[in-house]
Amino acid sequence: MAIMIIAIMTLIFLPCCEIRNAGSYTFGDAYLETQSRAIAERQTEELTREPYISFNEKGNVSQAMTLHLGNKEIVIELGGGRLVYR
Repeated sequence: MAIMIIAIMTLIFLPCCEIRNAGSYTFGDAYLETQSRAIAERQTEELTREPYISFNEKGNVSQAMTLHLGNKEIVIELGGGRLVYR
């Protein structure tokens, strides 16, 4: 009986955690896709959702920033445009 209660509570709790973190991962996916397109096509590209980030033909960003999405902190490093999740 106790195992069944724990299993039910786990099934209820897990989707809540995934939804909370989903925003930071969808941003990361869009970010990396846009950066890859800039490198592949060798032209400047801009992330079309907020925050607006522009990449040069080498995939570098022109402005470093820290974003707070849900319970995640995302740091965009200047130059190479590397994402760091904290």
